[in-house]
Amino acid sequence: MRYRVSDADAFAWPTRHHEEGMLIGGSGGTAVVAALRVAETAPGMCVVVLVPIRVRLHSKIFNDDWMRGYGF
Repeated sequence: MRYRVSDADAFAWPTRHHEEGMLIGGSGGTAVVAALRVAETAPGMCVVVLVPIRVRLHSKIFNDDWMRGYGF
């Protein structure tokens, strides 16, 4: 299976880390979004995702002004 994950979808997860208890970056957001899509197509199945966790807190995706400036 291959899933395309938009930047907007991928970047939404790292900015929600405080809600979900995850500290992830853009690549981790991509992995989470893809796993959620797989889970939607496989009801009752256990879906496991390995999430890259190397995060730089000064990353642009944690800058609300930068995100708004690029329409995220």
